[in-house]
Formats: sequence, C-alpha cells, structure tokens
Amino acid sequence: MAVIATDNRELHAAEEAYAAICRFDKVDYIKYIKNLPTATERHAEMALLAGDVPMAEGILLQSSLIKEAIHINIQIYNWNR
Repeated sequence: MAVIATDNRELHAAEEAYAAICRFDKVDYIKYIKNLPTATERHAEMALLAGDVPMAEGILLQSSLIKEAIHINIQIYNWNR
C-alpha cells in the first residue's frame, strides 16, 4: 500500500502506510516533502522517494530550478552528471 500511495503521490496515505510498517525514515521524508514551498519541488521530491532520479531532475529542470537539480545530483553523489 505504501508503494502504491507513493506512486500516486498521495502523501497522507503514503505517510500512514509507511508509519504502519515502521519505516520512520520515509515518514520523516514525507513530512519534509509536505513542508516544501512549491508544488514543483514536492513533485520532484516524490519522484525521488519513488526512486526515479531522472524524473525528479527533469521536473526541476523544466521549471528552471537548476540549482535544486544540481543539489539532487550532489546528494546522490552523481558527479558525472
């Protein structure tokens, strides 16, 4: 259920499902996502939560959030990008 909620970008359902299976790292990350200032950043972070790094980077680049896209690559040690 947690994966399905994450794929559907349903933050509340994903948070509850991850809490039920004691994945508190994911719960904390979802809370972080909920507090992001823009919908674009939330969508990109949800793509990261789902493990889709190219999608997250693409979302940010399409919205001219280049600094944030670079930051994602730094966080995952993607130096070649």
